Amino acid sequence: MAKGMLLLTVAILVLCLSAQSSLADPGEEDKRFWIGGELTTKGFSLENYKGSGVTDQFVLSRAMISAGAKATDRVSVGLLVAKTRLWGKSATLFQQGEPGASEFLTGGHGFLDNFGVYNAYLEVNDAVWGLDLTLGRQFAGECEDAFFFYGPQYGRFLGITSLDAARADWTWGAVGMTALAGKKAETGAGDGSGCDPEYPDSVVYIEDQDVNIYGLMAKSTTLVAGQTFDLDLYSRRRGLSESGKTDNLVLLVLRSRGEIPVFSGLEYDAILALNGGKNEEADQTYNGWLGRGIGYYNADVPSIGGMRLEAGYVYVSGDKSSTSDKDEHFARMSRDCFYSMAVIVYEILNDSAPEAVSNVTIPWVGLEIVPDVFGGKWSLRAIGCDLDTAEPIAGLDGKGKEIDIGLKYAPSDDLFLSIMCAQFTPRGILEANWGSDPIKQVSGELTVKF
Repeated sequence: MAKGMLLLTVAILVLCLSAQSSLADPGEEDKRFWIGGELTTKGFSLENYKGSGVTDQFVLSRAMISAGAKATDRVSVGLLVAKTRLWGKSATLFQQGEPGASEFLTGGHGFLDNFGVYNAYLEVNDAVWGLDLTLGRQFAGECEDAFFFYGPQYGRFLGITSLDAARADWTWGAVGMTALAGKKAETGAGDGSGCDPEYPDSVVYIEDQDVNIYGLMAKSTTLVAGQTFDLDLYSRRRGLSESGKTDNLVLLVLRSRGEIPVFSGLEYDAILALNGGKNEEADQTYNGWLGRGIGYYNADVPSIGGMRLEAGYVYVSGDKSSTSDKDEHFARMSRDCFYSMAVIVYEILNDSAPEAVSNVTIPWVGLEIVPDVFGGKWSLRAIGCDLDTAEPIAGLDGKGKEIDIGLKYAPSDDLFLSIMCAQFTPRGILEANWGSDPIKQVSGELTVKF
């Protein structure tokens, strides 16, 4: 797989350079060849994480550079390379994994200091029967999705995931359709059990674990004015080489978002996700579900500026242990989730194996103000949330409460600087495991796009 990806990367680079050199008109060259990127640096001071009693301070930088070219009027190629660096650390402290090999290795600690190719694809417009085809390593899903996203993440470890896939896009009346079939590189997978950046040997590898991802997605933005509707069906089929059995997870997602016509400035975003399929090894069917609803209110307040108020609720099912042949925990397919709510809750939910986010309820409220006096370049954001259990754990409810306050400076769409202060207070089951002392985090981020 590594040699194949290297050959594909070299071929794409040659095509990009050929497309650039074969164009005589500079104006035409600008249309056919492009390059861009993003540099993100994040610094953290994290105190008493998971009841550790210590303060961790570290800085991460991630550089992503993308390039593409139109080889012909219908054929184009794209490439994205990235490197994430933990300041002051040697690469030998971290597991090295091929990008795209697993959610944990590329989306957690294991990718650190590893230069990788995260996009390397060929795109053919109107290839046959009106289909637009994309072949190769690519991103999939939407950032901050609750369950299905492969791409750059913006949490504590600046992870990146991607798929080796074939994708077809077409239009059917007022509906945009996408079909996806891909897999992760067959280089093993880390389950992430108890892994810490300082102790890479704690990653457990599963040899020759073949993981296939399939998806069929439908989206419409024109059926109803101001509304977007999504109906998605995903399947993750994983071979368990030790037993010869398979683990097939199915995910059906219904989503609606947009404006509420009756109330000016009011928007909503509602999701329902249902599990299906069966884990033959555990002899259990997947029966979990997730529901999420968010409401937004946007207004201009005289003498203050723009204001955005949000309120939301997430329910992620847990196992009632009523039947042994059903797994009622909601199972997702990728790491990133719920990041827009609260930063420490995000880390607690995502600092685990990819499918371990379940049995939680999270109500939250947030407020963002953009004062006119600063020309709309500064914004202040505050958020509060309550992390609770959907089903009691060891007879205990509740996991904790969090309050965040952040300040952001964005002079343009391509540059922003932010600082965030957060405090999470454990209660219930987490207080029993970690103690009652709060977890505190101060973080700063600088992002430049070009």
